[in-house]
Amino acid sequence: MKILKPLTITLSAILVLLIILTFVTPPIAKNYIVKHSKEFIGRQIQIQGLYLNIFTGYARITGFEIWEKDEQGTFVSFDTLSVDMSIHRLLANEIRINRIHLVNPRLKIWQQGSVFNFDDLMALGTDNSMSQPTDSLLSPEASTNTTGPTAPVEGIIIDTTSSVSSAEGMTIALYDISIQEGQIQYQDLIRNSIWGMDNFSLQIPGVYFNGKNTDVGIGLNFNDGGHLQTQIQYNLEANTYLLDIDLSNFSIAPVKPYLTDFLKINDINGLLTTHLNIEGNTRHVTDLNIRGSVNLRQLSLTDLSNKPVLATDSLSIEMTSINPEKAVFHFNRIAIDGLRSSFEMRPEGNTITDLLNTETTDSSYCEEQNIPQTASSETTKQPHFKIDTFRINRSLFVFEDKTLHSPFTFNLENINLKADGFSLDQQNKVKITSSLKNGGKISFVYEGKTDDISNTNLVLNIKNLDLKTFTPYSLQYFGYPLKKGILSFNSVNAIQNNILDGRNNLNIAKCEVDNKQKKPEPEYNIPLKTALYLIKDKDEQIKTNLPVKGNINSPEFSYKKIIFKTLTNLLVKVAVSPIQFLAGSLGLSSDKLENLPFEATQNDFTPEQLTKINLLAEMLKAKPEMTLVMEQYVNLRQSKATLSQFYVKRNFYLRQHPEKTKETLQPIDYTKIFEMDTKDLSFLTYVREQVNEELKNASLEDQILSLADAEQLEQLTGLLSQKRNQTLTEYLLRQGISDQNFRITTAPKEKLTQYTGKNLYTLKLIFEGDEPATDSPVTAEQTKNQGI
Repeated sequence: MKILKPLTITLSAILVLLIILTFVTPPIAKNYIVKHSKEFIGRQIQIQGLYLNIFTGYARITGFEIWEKDEQGTFVSFDTLSVDMSIHRLLANEIRINRIHLVNPRLKIWQQGSVFNFDDLMALGTDNSMSQPTDSLLSPEASTNTTGPTAPVEGIIIDTTSSVSSAEGMTIALYDISIQEGQIQYQDLIRNSIWGMDNFSLQIPGVYFNGKNTDVGIGLNFNDGGHLQTQIQYNLEANTYLLDIDLSNFSIAPVKPYLTDFLKINDINGLLTTHLNIEGNTRHVTDLNIRGSVNLRQLSLTDLSNKPVLATDSLSIEMTSINPEKAVFHFNRIAIDGLRSSFEMRPEGNTITDLLNTETTDSSYCEEQNIPQTASSETTKQPHFKIDTFRINRSLFVFEDKTLHSPFTFNLENINLKADGFSLDQQNKVKITSSLKNGGKISFVYEGKTDDISNTNLVLNIKNLDLKTFTPYSLQYFGYPLKKGILSFNSVNAIQNNILDGRNNLNIAKCEVDNKQKKPEPEYNIPLKTALYLIKDKDEQIKTNLPVKGNINSPEFSYKKIIFKTLTNLLVKVAVSPIQFLAGSLGLSSDKLENLPFEATQNDFTPEQLTKINLLAEMLKAKPEMTLVMEQYVNLRQSKATLSQFYVKRNFYLRQHPEKTKETLQPIDYTKIFEMDTKDLSFLTYVREQVNEELKNASLEDQILSLADAEQLEQLTGLLSQKRNQTLTEYLLRQGISDQNFRITTAPKEKLTQYTGKNLYTLKLIFEGDEPATDSPVTAEQTKNQGI
């Protein structure tokens, strides 16, 4: 019993000491931490209150702050941190914390390139000098004694693989962990980007290390709008987790500074809402399964000139299963509603080149962020990609071509896309429809694989396309404004083993062009008005078939070039040789219709010549708006030589028949005169007797010309030309052709004096005012020789 008294005194003394430590130690510790904080962590710490009860295991810190390294602001702070621990559970080899509550924490993070404002704190674990002030908290004796009660506890083990505690270790149990009314601010100084999150909350009912799932709930509001709510179930023993993410009306505007590394944009806006369920294992990071939905509303993207480039009313994605490790990408539905996009072409660039920021590359970005660039794997899994339902509805695409002399704008309105069961390696059927102005429609159907187009079917239908819209192109290439016209186009194409077989039917109704504009100079100088009129049928329609065949893998193959070249060649052929084309379209013989040759002495026409005139008359009747232009070209020297030969032959004939005179000559006499051979010896003798002495050795043609009256030859040549023109005019009128539909003339004298070709009429079918400009007379024969 004697021993009870000193034992009672000893226990009472210890109890009094513990009570004193409970009330005295916290203020001392608080003041010491505040005073020596720079020695501990290199930063100033402020604490308003520190409370500790070693009997109940309750501790509380209030008014806590850690300043920035330069002491120009607060890095992290909170109003209250309270911890409630069950001290008695230590006797059962268990660390049990019943509650950890953090109220109104505030954290400010800034980044400048690869530097963060907490880098110095992260380096504390590797700086041995920082541990010295901690040792000084203990007395000299305590700091050297590691066997007493103040020595660090060894053997505390968090057992994450077994629910049974080992004999040497301790188990840990954490309950009721919460963060309330938190604020987080992140600022990227280089990109001038600020992210703010308010009302950050965290709720964890318990952290379990024995196989039971740990539930973690996080909620926060973003300063720019939107709310995030997450729920995590994590099994520490199995390393499995189930993450639910609910993001509502999150503004994507703050992502702009990060997009400017790759895109040159002025602004981006939109509201993002997600409902995602992610299931995986921390031991296999990429082997996870993602399900849920993503919805982006009111997306808008503008370029540096603040011109809208892309916008949508909504983009909705429903994911059935996404697994990066297994390369599975299965979407239940992808729907885009109200998509609005545009593409502009200019001489110096286009919309794509304007948007892409070529000054920043992926490698430089990785270097700036200290991101290692890993080599791509040699073996890549074939992705399993599938979209059960893919829709694009009520969309608009605007195409602008400013490379032309006159800007061109074309709208595809009410675009709708439909594809079901879409995949990369299976047969797909995609249908796209669109509306055009003035009731036009476009439909496109694609049947085939997306990763192999060697066997594909393509069908394109265009109906009621207003051609007047394409006036800028008509002016650019041909110089004619389009007045009106409706185009319909049907293209059916089958590709088998890379060999394309296409059938294209073009139908243009009531196409008319205005008068040709002289400036700017067009790329093709052809009379388009004439060509269009000639290829129209009786119903004012232009119908043509354009077959296309070729190997799609050939570098020379271009569908666009084939179609355009075929159409251009057709127009050029019609415009350059309208008579030939029209004769063929009417089933008439087009042989020798390039011109109408004649003899210099003719004043009437032969049946063969009139046959050609009859064909031209039929063409005028079929195309009453055309004008037949016949221009007479006479080789003056050749014509005068022929006429002077006639005069000399006639005089020689009268010398042989003195009983006859010029006035009494009969048709039989003229026939005999024409039949005379200029090589006849008696005729040659007569000529030599008549010429002057100085021309005795001249050519026969010059000798004969000297014997004729030059003035009479000039008059007779003109009279014969007039007679031929008059004869043709009277003949066409008798054929029922209006004098408004033909024009018969003789070329001007200044042209005839230089003309050295055959005697002939050039033949042209033209629209009045649509004649191709020529600086010199060009005959059909010369045209042919020039390769036109």
